Amino acid sequence: MRFHPVISIIIGLIIAIFIGFMLKLILGLNSPFFGVINFQIGVTIFALGAFITTFLAKEEKIEYGIYFTVILLTIYIIAGLFNDTNIYTSYYVQTGVFIGTIVGYVFSAIVGSYLGITIQEQLQKNTEKNIEKN
Repeated sequence: MRFHPVISIIIGLIIAIFIGFMLKLILGLNSPFFGVINFQIGVTIFALGAFITTFLAKEEKIEYGIYFTVILLTIYIIAGLFNDTNIYTSYYVQTGVFIGTIVGYVFSAIVGSYLGITIQEQLQKNTEKNIEKN
C-alpha cells in the first residue's frame, strides 16, 4: 500500500518510537553509561523509521526520510532537555558527543531512505517481470 507522505511519516514515527521503547525495555539500558549501545539503538530506530517512511510513501524520495528525521530529532532534543543525566565533565566533550550523535542519526536515516527507494524499485521491476511472463 502506498500512502500520502504525511501519513507515511506518522506511521514511521509510531513504529520507530514503539521499537525504540521495546528495545530499551528488553535490554534495560536506561543508564547513561551505556552510551554506545544507546547510540546503536538510535541508529537502528532512525534507519528503520526512515526506511518505512520512504517505502510507504506514494513517491520514493529521500526527502520524506529527512522530514521523518527532523521530527524525530526534535522529539529527541526536547526529551533530552528534561533528562539531567550528564556523565561528561567537559562542555566541549558533551557538545561533541551531541553533535556526533545527531550526525550519526541523520546519516543512518539517509541510508534507510535510500534502502527504501532501492527496495521499492526492485519490487516494481520484479512485479513488471512477473506481469510480462503471464
